[in-house]
Order: sequence, then structure tokens, then C-alpha cells
Amino acid sequence: MIDFIEIRWLDVLDIFIVAAIVTYIFTLIRGTVTLRIVFGLVLIVVFWQLTRALQMELTSNLIGAFLSVGAIAFVIIFQPELRRFLIRLGSGRFASLAPQLKGIFNLRGEQSTSLQGRELSLAIQRLSNSKTGALIVIDYSDDIGEIVSTGVRINALLSAEIIETIFQKNAPLHDGAIIINGEKVLAASCVLPNSENDQLPQSFGMRHRAAIGMSEHSQSKVIMVSEETGKVLLCMNSQYEIVERTERIQEFIEK
Repeated sequence: MIDFIEIRWLDVLDIFIVAAIVTYIFTLIRGTVTLRIVFGLVLIVVFWQLTRALQMELTSNLIGAFLSVGAIAFVIIFQPELRRFLIRLGSGRFASLAPQLKGIFNLRGEQSTSLQGRELSLAIQRLSNSKTGALIVIDYSDDIGEIVSTGVRINALLSAEIIETIFQKNAPLHDGAIIINGEKVLAASCVLPNSENDQLPQSFGMRHRAAIGMSEHSQSKVIMVSEETGKVLLCMNSQYEIVERTERIQEFIEK
């Protein structure tokens, strides 16, 4: 009589959780050098198991000794990815709910979002028309304090005129990003992390890579205006798109 493997619903849940974790980790390292490192480590483990199966003791012990310090090496090599994963795990869900919570618990929440969309889209359209380079980070979760600390604190009321003034080519704070939270411009001339994605188009400059990199390391929305073309880059959750319509920019800000 053939004995069938008993599959419980917890086994199905277990497989689903592992698959979800692996998929999520892959989305974090996709298009980066880290993916190649992981592939290399997988090849080493496969080769190690092969040498053990063939009883090649010397080679097997050598690789085993190398892998015995794998935990420490793993933390060192994948420190940026682990940090990014923990940040998203700890704040991703609540960060995405922040705009809605503001609207529920703060009577000014809807007005604040409307002000953001109106003033930002107006400023971005003007900056785009004049081909003035700009980097704008919209923070909902208050989890990018270290980025804010790299710039100059402003705490100014959000307006299109303030944004245009900051990014004028001869202005002292134009080089870097501004951080916006609610109705406030918190800081200017902030330094953003560059993207580690090696699949980005060759035409993308440092501003493009900084905008995408910020979206990879936080839950913020990032808007960039190209100084060369005047085109607008919208970034969120490691995804990006180039747009020209003002309506799309305002929709991106307010959604």
C-alpha cells in the first residue's frame, strides 16, 4: 500500500510565506550587483554539496570552513540590503497609510494634500519649462531624519515660489534635494543615496540615480526635474516613470 505525504494547511502557509519572502528579497536586489553575489554564493553551496556527495574531503572541508563564517560575511556584504529590508518591514505598511490617517485624524489632512499637489505641480511645471534641475522628496513617515540632517533646516511654509527660489542655479541651496512633509519644506541641499541598480539607462545622470536611490531606501515619493531636458522623473518604491503632463504629477503627489 502506498503511503501518501500528508499535507496540512500549515505546510501550505509555510510554503507561501517562504515564497513571499524570497520574492520580496528578489525585488530588493533585482538589477543590482548584489544579485550576482547571491548567485555566486548559491553556486558555491551547490559545489560544496557536490564535493560532499563525491566524498572529496579536502575540497569539501575547505569550502565548509569558508562557509562557517558565512553569517558574519553575510551581514557585512549585504548590510545595505538588510538595512533597506528592515526599514521597509518596520515602516512600509504604516508609511503607505500615513496620508489616509492624516485625512481621518487631522481635519487639515485633505487640505494639506491638496496644497502639496497644487503648489508642487505648479513649481515643477515652471522648473520643467525653464529646464531648472530639481530634486524633491515627499516624506509621509518621518523616517528619513538622517537624510534631513545632511542638509540645511528651513521649516518654511510650502509654496511654489519657495521651491523655485531654492532651485535657482545661483542659489546657495540649489545643489541637493529638498524634503517636504505636509505643508512644510523641512530642509534643502540634502544628500540622497545613489541607486545601486546597474540596469538604469545610460542617459540617467546623478540626479536620476539619486532620486531612484532614495525611493529604494525609503517609502518617500521623489520627483526630479532634469536640467538637460526639462523632463520630470517620478519615483516611488524603486519604480520610476518619466512624465510631461501636469495632471499626472499632481495625481502622483496626491494618491
